[in-house]
Amino acid sequence: MKLMIIFGICVLVLSSSLINVKSYAENDENSANFLLAIERINVLLKLIEENNDYNHALSVVKLANEIDLTLRSKDDKLADDLYLKLVDLPTIVKSGKDLSSHIADTRVLLDKALVTVIPERNETLYAQVIFSLITLAEKEYENGNYDLSIEYMNRAYNIYKENINNGELNDEFEKAINLMIARTDVSEVSSVNSKLQRDFAGIFSGSNINHKQYFEEIRRLYDELLKEYKNGNYLQADEYAIEAYLDNYEFLETPLENVDKELMEELEVDMRIELREMIKDRVAYDEIKAFIDEILAKLEEAEKLLDEHIITFEADIINANGNGNSNGEIKLGSASDEAKRDVMSQVDAIRLKLMEVLEAYKNNDYDLAYEKARSAYLDNYEFIEVPLAPIDPNFTLEAEIKFSELRQLINDRASYE
Repeated sequence: MKLMIIFGICVLVLSSSLINVKSYAENDENSANFLLAIERINVLLKLIEENNDYNHALSVVKLANEIDLTLRSKDDKLADDLYLKLVDLPTIVKSGKDLSSHIADTRVLLDKALVTVIPERNETLYAQVIFSLITLAEKEYENGNYDLSIEYMNRAYNIYKENINNGELNDEFEKAINLMIARTDVSEVSSVNSKLQRDFAGIFSGSNINHKQYFEEIRRLYDELLKEYKNGNYLQADEYAIEAYLDNYEFLETPLENVDKELMEELEVDMRIELREMIKDRVAYDEIKAFIDEILAKLEEAEKLLDEHIITFEADIINANGNGNSNGEIKLGSASDEAKRDVMSQVDAIRLKLMEVLEAYKNNDYDLAYEKARSAYLDNYEFIEVPLAPIDPNFTLEAEIKFSELRQLINDRASYE
């Protein structure tokens, strides 16, 4: 691939960015989000190094965007260095050049980033991240991504051994991992994982966010489930059942166990096993609705018990896919005129720098060409990427890869034409 071709693609991609300018609400990522993203990247790097997996490399690029703003608020230079390492990974994987050394350098930067952003880490923080890694492991297992699910589980176990270990959960972790390796039925894996999650949820319980939001969300999800089931959308109905249990009831189990263990276990079986089996068997709609009404009645009883005991617990746990969320609704085309002018200004600056890249490269000044390409990406494109990413993540990913390929071509001294 020629340098001029990539240059042309970069300019074309930038031109299309002017069509979709919108406002952006900056995300306030907490320490648990940041640590989880770092751990996920480390897991993916291991698999990339072992299997030269391009899709995992693309996943790393997406995670790079999740940690960038948090790290940049602490150390701009480190953020630049790490971000380039991460977004260059798909290009390195595709080329097959120096992959091991690139990953080794990336790991060093990840360690530095972690110390920079979270110099002191406690048991509660680790418990949150372990909980989320187990959740991710189970979801990947359900989707048939066995290698990734096992690595997430291994990483959760290692964090536990290194930072929390009291020996009580070693057998449970090893059982869960062995079940995954043996490709055991999802329900059996889920049962073991649920016990682990309850234990770690207990460590980070006691925060200031009330349990009512989980009851409300379960009710909403079951309303959606019934609508989808009635319309014959059984797979979507099952997804709602999973979300109601895994992303909501899991947080209720520990406090509920303290006041009524029997009720907690009944609801667990009803929501995690029985309801999903009924959906799988495509039972009549009225039968599903009657069973959900029974669950809701038990949930109402559980909510009253928790109200009486004034139990609150942690709700600020990371999303199971590890993706950031904006703080407010963003509407297409709602950017101010000033914001639009800022984006256009950045696009113009990138075009000029890319022209300077070509001029320097044509004169064999490769260092200057690389520096201009790097500056166009870090100093200008990132300001465009922020408002565009929520609109079209595939577009921003494509642009990142093209900038990466441009830098790689300069390093490789590709032909000019």
